Amino acid sequence: MLIISGRNEIYEVLFTSVMRSSSPPITVCLQHYADGPILWIQCSQFTATHKNQVNVLRQDQSGWHYTETTAYCLTGEQIDIASYIQQCKHFSLHEACRSRNPISFFFEATGPYTNVEIIQQCIELYTTLRLLRRAWNFAGNETLGMDTIEQEGSAWRGIRPVPRMIQNQLGHLLELHMITLDKKILKGIQAMLRDRKQWAVTTIALAILLHTRELDIGRNLYWSRYADPAGFWIHPSKPKALVEEATVSCNSLLSHYRCTWGLRPLHLDWTLQKSKDMVGNEERAVKFIQKLQKYVQSLEKNGWIGQEVGNLYRDGDPDSVGFTISSLLFKKDCYEAKGVC
Repeated sequence: MLIISGRNEIYEVLFTSVMRSSSPPITVCLQHYADGPILWIQCSQFTATHKNQVNVLRQDQSGWHYTETTAYCLTGEQIDIASYIQQCKHFSLHEACRSRNPISFFFEATGPYTNVEIIQQCIELYTTLRLLRRAWNFAGNETLGMDTIEQEGSAWRGIRPVPRMIQNQLGHLLELHMITLDKKILKGIQAMLRDRKQWAVTTIALAILLHTRELDIGRNLYWSRYADPAGFWIHPSKPKALVEEATVSCNSLLSHYRCTWGLRPLHLDWTLQKSKDMVGNEERAVKFIQKLQKYVQSLEKNGWIGQEVGNLYRDGDPDSVGFTISSLLFKKDCYEAKGVC
């Protein structure tokens, strides 16, 4: 339910707190990618006081799909979620580069910037959101009493769900990591906006940051448009309010970018030395901008820049809005990301 913002203690309690039993802990290994890293966790049983502590939910174009899971939670042992995320960066970056979404250009552009902290932080932020959206999978023989769902027509068909409360608690750790990263990235971008030589790095970082935020918005659009008869939504703020808050934040980033640089670098001749001097004569920056000039021309020709979220969103598919707000970095006239609740 995260829309990148501050920590909310009410949501945290409602989302992750249960009364653990005195049953002995069980060690379980989980993962997101079949050939990716494994996260080892300690679990114990708890007494469910509400069905939404054990029921899991998926949505697709046919609506809401529920299934019941066993009552297991984390024991409270410290989990190094940051290390796990770092190990997953390679997998999420590979997916992003291979996608057919126009934003893949900017993920590919991160290659020469493996030593630039803010670029790596943006990839890490994107990876964390990808993990929030992907299902946890059991990576060993211990499955906490869960079997593969075989129900015809269910969005859960063919899946062995991890217990709801474990998903909640691990998901919240990912959310908290995103909040911390987001603050660091915004501070870094603020500093770079004062240095015109950082245009290339700032453009790549902002494109990935805005893309992450538009996907985060996309996760909540379904909640804002349809009724929630089972009462799964527990955040104190309504989905529409969170979406609007995120849209305002994106507009602020776009405005600062436009006021600082605008699109002037895309209209310069980067074979000239006076242009190269604008980015400190840095070869990787010049090469990126030259590629970006051609890419933006292609995007404009194919109508990819400035498409509205409301026109592209497909129910249950946040990726459908994966180059909407982020595309506004390159829109020539005045622009503003629009809410579509």
